[in-house]
Amino acid sequence: MFNLDLTFLWTAVNLWLMYFFIKKFLFFRLARKMDERSASIAAGLNRGAELENETILFNKQREDWQKETAARQNEIMENSKAAAEREAAAIINDATREAARIKEDAKARAEQERINMRRQLSEETVRLALAAASGVLGENMDGERNRALAEKFIALEEAS
Repeated sequence: MFNLDLTFLWTAVNLWLMYFFIKKFLFFRLARKMDERSASIAAGLNRGAELENETILFNKQREDWQKETAARQNEIMENSKAAAEREAAAIINDATREAARIKEDAKARAEQERINMRRQLSEETVRLALAAASGVLGENMDGERNRALAEKFIALEEAS
């Protein structure tokens, strides 16, 4: 029936020794390497998820920064335009005042020139009238009489 021979015993001992050595030297090391590899993969996946979250956060911050920058740019442009308009209005006002001043100066010079020309015309008229009167009277009037007569004539001319 059941016969136990030596080959069977050696086979059982060999199997048990092989199981012992595999368990002692190979199985735990292999299990430890597999656990390390699983931990490494899990850490990589966690780091990938963290990086993805950081990327999403970074993109959100970048978009916010771009919006703030665009708003600041618009504000600066509006302020610059307003300042330029104020400066242009100030320049136009200064130029208008300067033009009005120049116009008034020109009017005053023209009026002064008109007065000077009128006086010169009056003096020339008096001189010609005296020359004509001297020729008619046949005598030469002295300086004091000439001056009195000229002043009287100028007064009559300015009154009219």
